[in-house]
Amino acid sequence: MLERGSARAATLTCRRPTATRRGGVGVWSRLFGAGEVPRDLVGDLLEDYRAETEQAAQLLQHAARARYPQVADTLRRLAEVETRHAGWLRDRLALLGA
Repeated sequence: MLERGSARAATLTCRRPTATRRGGVGVWSRLFGAGEVPRDLVGDLLEDYRAETEQAAQLLQHAARARYPQVADTLRRLAEVETRHAGWLRDRLALLGA
């Protein structure tokens, strides 16, 4: 965004790096118990399950509004993939008693 009276150009990038890790420990470290942050596998799986189901629903909504049939078909196929991922996560959560 340009400030009034400034010759500085607008940019589309963030000024500060975006945080991509929780507590400085990545998902692989949490899954395998490395690092200082305690592992919360069930919490991570629940978060991923929610994201997969939300993504599948959003893809189906986009498919319903797509102008071209080939685009709608592609979006539906992607939604099926996300639904399968969610099913896999749901099964793992059930095995873990969540």
